[in-house]
This record gives sequence, structure tokens and C-alpha cells, in this order.
Amino acid sequence: MTQPTPPSTSNDPFEINARWVLTPNRFPLANQTIRVEQGLITSMKPQQKEVNNTLHSFNVDFLTPGLINTHTHLDLSGGAPIPKSPDEPMSMWLLKVTESREATPGKTLAQLTEERCRQGSEKMLQTGVTCVNDITQTNAPFQALEQTGLRGVVSLEYFHPGYEQLYLDRLFTQYRDQFQPWQDKPSPHIRIGLSPHAPYNVSPKAWKAATKELNPSLIHAHVAECEDEREWLLGIKPNGIDGIHRRFLNTMFTPQPFPSHSEPSPHSPHSPHSPEWQYITQHHLLSLHSEHQTEGPETTPPPTVIAHGSLFTPHDLRALAQTQSVYLSHCPISNLFLHQTTLANVPPETLSRISLGTDSQLSHSTLDLRDDARFACQHHGWSAKTVFHMMTTNAAHTLHWEDTIGHIQTGYAADLVGWNTPINSPTKTRTEVRTETIQNNAEEENLYQTWLHPHCTPQYVWVNGKHVFTQQAAQEMEQEITHNVSKTFAARKGQSK
Repeated sequence: MTQPTPPSTSNDPFEINARWVLTPNRFPLANQTIRVEQGLITSMKPQQKEVNNTLHSFNVDFLTPGLINTHTHLDLSGGAPIPKSPDEPMSMWLLKVTESREATPGKTLAQLTEERCRQGSEKMLQTGVTCVNDITQTNAPFQALEQTGLRGVVSLEYFHPGYEQLYLDRLFTQYRDQFQPWQDKPSPHIRIGLSPHAPYNVSPKAWKAATKELNPSLIHAHVAECEDEREWLLGIKPNGIDGIHRRFLNTMFTPQPFPSHSEPSPHSPHSPHSPEWQYITQHHLLSLHSEHQTEGPETTPPPTVIAHGSLFTPHDLRALAQTQSVYLSHCPISNLFLHQTTLANVPPETLSRISLGTDSQLSHSTLDLRDDARFACQHHGWSAKTVFHMMTTNAAHTLHWEDTIGHIQTGYAADLVGWNTPINSPTKTRTEVRTETIQNNAEEENLYQTWLHPHCTPQYVWVNGKHVFTQQAAQEMEQEITHNVSKTFAARKGQSK
């Protein structure tokens, strides 16, 4: 048995009948019919008694925009998390991650990477994610996105101390040969970006040169993630970053001196900002504003996505929220797994600049973005509505796709997820509220909590109007695999007698 052909394609009109429509910036809407044509949402109106039998239709408890995961490593999917002890430096764990990328018996590294990217993409769709912001060192994620229909930004990760132009030239060549062709393809659901791994692995000189030369649609970097990074910035020896430099850069790399005019001192204990924030801002790594350029035409800086920011202070977050185009991807489950700490004391006025990410499966076993959302509600005291916004409209703004995805409204791409709650679930009755309108914030939050509950699962997923996942088909495939494995085991057992 193979997976059934989805009943709709991007060119086939269809309708979705939703008991509740959840979309940012408006109260939930009851009993709505959403029509999709040519990959776009063309209408949303109250359900009618007359049924249009000429169109494919779907019935769901909840309809939401597709969720957006703003920090992933698809090429690290398909395996179990790599253990990390509390006293183990982050840098040593990263070296183990590097080893996990190596080939296995019977498969080349390229084959293994392609397989992992495919598995990661499928897992995203199965958990209601329709768009990812991915970091990679190869072009394998592009193929996975194209095969599965997942939307995404794929950024080429690089490490560079800024000593030799030869290394930059190699980076430029790889980007243009392996990544640029995907930008030139007529694939509206795929964009390309650039990922300077972290300030401790890429010098300000290389960071700026690569951004200026390649003009990516987005910058995606790890910042303020671990204590190793802080020790490196403050010149504390020994620190685990030295091992990373020997492995990736084949040389030692000390922090770039701060500009002489920097005030206050980056090492001042009285500064309200973290050393990490001071370093990236005083070296102008977040956006190359025209006032810092000495030559050439004025350019608009690409959006910058900071992954983690676990060590940021409230002052850092407020400053981030005031920038032109800098956003934070918060990965709480991965942070706790790796560092036993995560973002704290988040000012409410900065929440709109924060989205959620899973990081890789090496530090997040389920890769379910709603697991991070549930954890954030518990850890930070955020509402279910707040984390819903982080996974939809906040994330869309983060990737500068806010005019296309993140909302359910006419003219937007039909990146949609239909969710159902089992009949025997204690939360099922919440979806059957008789009212046609939500009257207050308490009722609204109750619905968002019902949707966020683990019993509520994706049944249908669409990207650009294309039907890319059905829960029933996935279950049938899983049953078939289990059946075949059982038959093979029984046959081998019979042969051994």
C-alpha cells in the first residue's frame, strides 16, 4: 500500500469547513468555510446549509495558519538526542554533533544527509509546521523542501576567522554554485540565506564581507547561547571555544577588539547589556546601516534572526525590539537540554519580536514546535494565545514573509493546518461550544488552550494550497511498515529453524 494521492493540488479549488478558525489579531471565528483556489485563500464566510458537492471539502475542529519554525537543522534529523552532562562544555557537545554528521556503513555522507533532511521535513509537516528557517552546510535541505512541499528559508552555515581571503572566496563559490540556483528557480516557497555560525566562529570582518558580497535574503546566527561564548568574549582561559577553533578553523581565534569609541566598556560590570549584545552591536553585525558604510550605494540590511539569546538581559531584548529588522528565535526545550537554562525575565513589550524554534533533533527528541509552546507557557507564564502568535504572525515577520503567510485572510497563501480532537478526549467538548462568537478574553484563551492541548493533532496540512499531509494516510503507512517488519522477522525466524 502506498500513500493515497492527495485529493487536491495547488490548482484544484477546495473548501475547508472549520468549527473554529484561529488566526492572529482577531477573535476566533465559529463555523467558517474557507475557499482555496490557485494556492491562495479566496474567501472566508459563515458556513451555509447548502453543501457544494462540486468541490472537495474537509471538516476540522480547528483551522489555523501553518506553524512556522524559525530555527531548525534538518540535516541533523532522524536520530536520538546526543546526551550532554550538566558540567560538559557546550563546545565539547558541538564536536560530538560534528561526528554525527559523518557517513555510516552502507551510505555516503551525501545520501545520509539527504535522508535526514527528508525525515526532518516530514516530521515538521506531521506536527503542523509548514515553514522552516533552516541552517545547513549543504544544499540537501532544498531537495527535501521541494520533495515534501515544505516552505522555508535555507541558510548556508560558515565558519571564518577572517584571516585569509581564500576562505571567503570558497564560501562565495559554494553559495553561488549550490544555493543561488535555488533562488533563481520559480519556487515561491523557497528562499536562501546566510548563516555565520556564531560571533565566536566568524570574525566581524568576514561576517560583513560575506553579507555585502552575497546579499542574502536573511542572516541566521547563534548568539548568546552558552557560557563558553561568554568566557571567550571576556577572555577567560581556558574556555571550550578553543577546541572548536582547532576543529573548525585550524587556528586560534581571539575576540575582535571592540571599536575604540565604544561606550560603555564591553567588559564593564555596570553595563545593563550582556557582553554578547555589546559585541554584536558595537561591531554592527546585526544590520549594515548606511551610516556605517564608507563606500558604495546605500543598502537595506537583510533581516537578522538570532537563535537562542539565552543569556540576553531584559535591556538586550528591549534594544532588539527597537532595531529595524532583528528578531529572536526562542528554543526553550533545546536550551534546557543543553544548558539547563533559557531566556528569562522577558519584557512584555518585546514579545512581538520573539518566535519559536525547535533547534535540531539532537537536542529535541520530538521536533514538535507545540511542545516548545507548551513549555514556554509553563516556564514563562505566557498565554496560549501569545505562543500561538509566536508560531504564526511573529514568525512570519521574522522571515519577512508577513505579507504571504501567518494569517488566514483573503489573498494570503493557503499554508493551512486542519486540527481535530478525538471524540473521547476530555477537551473535545470545548470545541463544541454553542456560541457563534467569542465574547471575552477568557473564552478566547480557553479555545487556544484547547487547540494547544496534545490531544488536538493535525489531520490535514496544506502549503501553497497543495495537500501535503494527511494523518490517516500517515497512520496507514506506519501500519504497513510495522506489518512488513513483522512479516520479515517471522520469515527469518522460520528460516533459522
